[in-house]
Amino acid sequence: MIKSKNKFAKWFIFINTPLMHLLHPVKFVGVENIPEGGGYIVAANHISILDPFYVALGSQKELFYMAKSDLFKNKIMAAFLTKMNAFPVKRDSYDITSLKKAISVVQSGGILGIFPEGRVNLNSDNPQQSKQGIALIADKCKCGVLPVSLYNRTGRRLFTRLTVRFGEFIPYEQLFSPERGRKENYTFASDHIIEKITELWENGHA
Repeated sequence: MIKSKNKFAKWFIFINTPLMHLLHPVKFVGVENIPEGGGYIVAANHISILDPFYVALGSQKELFYMAKSDLFKNKIMAAFLTKMNAFPVKRDSYDITSLKKAISVVQSGGILGIFPEGRVNLNSDNPQQSKQGIALIADKCKCGVLPVSLYNRTGRRLFTRLTVRFGEFIPYEQLFSPERGRKENYTFASDHIIEKITELWENGHA
C-alpha cells in the first residue's frame, strides 16, 4: 500500500489496484531508483489521464500533482482531485499561485509530480519537447528530478500492456551550473529531463 498521510488517496489506489491492472496490465521497472525520502520532483511523459495513478502505484509514494484548472470547474471533480493531492494550474500562463504551491510541496519534503510536456500527448507516441516550468520549480527548490517513462506502444486503448520505467535520479547539480545564465540553465535542464525520459521510453516494454 502507498505510504501516504492522505488516507483517501492511499485507499483509493489500494482498492482500485486490481482494476488498474485490468485496464492496463502493467509492469514496473527500476523501482530501486526511487529515493527513500522526499523533497524532489517526479517527471514523466504524459500519454493518458490515468498516468498519475500508475506512477503513484509504481512508486508507492504520496505524490502531489498539478492539474489543468478547467478540471476544477466541476465541483465534484474538484473535490475528488483535491482529495487526490492535485491542485489547479492555468496552462500556457505564468500561474504564480500554482507555482508557489508546487514549490511549497517540495520544500516541505513532499514529492511533486510533473508532466513536462504540459498536456496529454495525443499526436505522437514518443515524448515531446518539455516546457520550462519544471526547470523553474527545480531551481527554486534546489531539488533533483526522478525521470519516469510510460510506454504503451499500442496506443491508448484499454486492456493493452503498459510499462512504467523509473530512471536514475538526476541531482540538482547535473541540471544547473553557475557557469550558465538562468535562461540557458532552464533550457538545458528541461531538455536534459525530457531526454532522460525519452531514453527510458525507448527501452520499450520490459
